[in-house]
Amino acid sequence: MAEPRQAPWYYAYGGKEQGPVDYRTLSELFATRRLAPETEVWSDGMPQWVPASTIPGLAPVVHSPPVSTAAQATVDSKSASGEISPGVIRALTDARPWVVFISVMGFIYAAMWLVGGMFQVIAGSRSGVSFVVAAGLFNLIFAVIVGIGSWLLINHSGWISRLERTHREETLRSCLIALKSFWVFVGIILIVFLAIAVIAAVFVFSVIGSFPDLSQFN
Repeated sequence: MAEPRQAPWYYAYGGKEQGPVDYRTLSELFATRRLAPETEVWSDGMPQWVPASTIPGLAPVVHSPPVSTAAQATVDSKSASGEISPGVIRALTDARPWVVFISVMGFIYAAMWLVGGMFQVIAGSRSGVSFVVAAGLFNLIFAVIVGIGSWLLINHSGWISRLERTHREETLRSCLIALKSFWVFVGIILIVFLAIAVIAAVFVFSVIGSFPDLSQFN
């Protein structure tokens, strides 16, 4: 980070991202002990959120007396509440517009393939051209595949929105499970397409190998 005292700063408070504030204001919050040294902070150019105590001169390290059993129990209960770092939430929410964009584009392409496939099936059936019917069926199948993938991404986007509101660990878990479902679906489709490609290649080579040797007729 080139000039930390010039860039805007953000800090975590109550499980939520606060800011932006300038360096001087943030330093005063730590100097007056309104923020603890272990409070996570972030500024432009930093790869991730870090405790303020790790930034030289920002938060004075205060050696506090031993924590009582009751106070420790209170800290443990807060940790068990499942609130997560604002940096994690920020990373997901920054990616959400792209997730929504890809989902919407997927639905549009799925609709186009669906309409085109239905037209090809109807036109091919009326004209008796089996190739056109087969192409239409392929487009219909592809439309369903793209539609399912887009729906899985939209579901992931919805969990990101819930995570932004709740800041709960269980919501993050559901968000990642939704993303995992999308990638598992993509992996299965890629395996199926690879298998089809291999079968088609074997069929083509077997047909080519079955052609008679025309050189004997020369």
